[in-house]
Amino acid sequence: MKKLTLLFLACLVFSCTKQENNQLANIESMMLTHPDSTNACLINIAEDYKALGNQEKYTTYINLTKNKIIAKYKANIALSETNAERRDYKAAWKFQNEAIKQRNIIDSIDNKQEAEKMKASYNYEMEVAKREEAEDKINKYKFAILISIICILSLSTLILALKNSAKKRSIQQLKLIAQQNEKIQEQRCKIEELNNLMNEQNRKIKKLESRNNELSKYQLTPSKTCINMLSKSIKFDDDKWNQFRMSEAYTKLHGMIRKGLSYYTNSELQEALEGIIITIDNMFNEYGKRLTASLPDIKDSQLKLAYLIKAEISFSNMAILLNKSKSSITKTSKSFEKYLEMYNEEYDLIHFLHDF
Repeated sequence: MKKLTLLFLACLVFSCTKQENNQLANIESMMLTHPDSTNACLINIAEDYKALGNQEKYTTYINLTKNKIIAKYKANIALSETNAERRDYKAAWKFQNEAIKQRNIIDSIDNKQEAEKMKASYNYEMEVAKREEAEDKINKYKFAILISIICILSLSTLILALKNSAKKRSIQQLKLIAQQNEKIQEQRCKIEELNNLMNEQNRKIKKLESRNNELSKYQLTPSKTCINMLSKSIKFDDDKWNQFRMSEAYTKLHGMIRKGLSYYTNSELQEALEGIIITIDNMFNEYGKRLTASLPDIKDSQLKLAYLIKAEISFSNMAILLNKSKSSITKTSKSFEKYLEMYNEEYDLIHFLHDF
């Protein structure tokens, strides 16, 4: 009856929770205090602890059961041998059968423990395989990230190379445009020089016409001497202008204009301006003093304008030489014209200053 009660209590362990775990501990203390508790109950308690995840208790109870069975096995073997020596073979066989059963139980427990070890080893190998698989996935992920970084860097390098090539092409195009603009500027300067030459020729034609008109007042018979004098005067003026245009200051200034005045510094422009003023005064009989004597109220800005008109410089280049705007040069020219009209309404500013 006592054994049945213990078996019933052991069976209740299968459905225990945390509260049942405490009850199992009570059952354990009860069975340990009863030395005649069955091996089956001890094994069931060990299985219950295993189900609860208490591996330490499970191992303790299995070893306790095994030791108890081994002790009984040894006792039965000893009793069997003792009865055999007494020639009580029936009793000896009985104890021998009990020993065989206990040996089978011991082997069963050993096999079960070995199976548990193999299962644990298999689980460990599975865990290692899972970890290796996880590490392999991580390594693949890292490799994919590394490949992505390399691709991004390669793409960035390609984009930078394309940008640099586009920048070089744009710089080359800008250089070509600058060269074309320089050529256009040179062509404009040449056209402007041709226009100045045409204007000069037109002025000479008008001079000749005016002188012819003056000569027409005289009789035709003595006109040869007048014509000779007039021819000499025109030739003298032409020679003087040719010498002026071949002078160092004139060729230097007009060479700078052809290249572009914006390429020169203010000191270089000032030096060229001073050189042309000195040359004009030397070759045209103190041009500035004579002009100041004829026009006493002339201003310095108007006098510089007169020098540059004499040097056959356009208003746009005058603005660069004098470091002023073109509108300021035009304003100075108009005020000069008004000032000149006070003396003679028939004077044209450009022709007057050029031929003075």
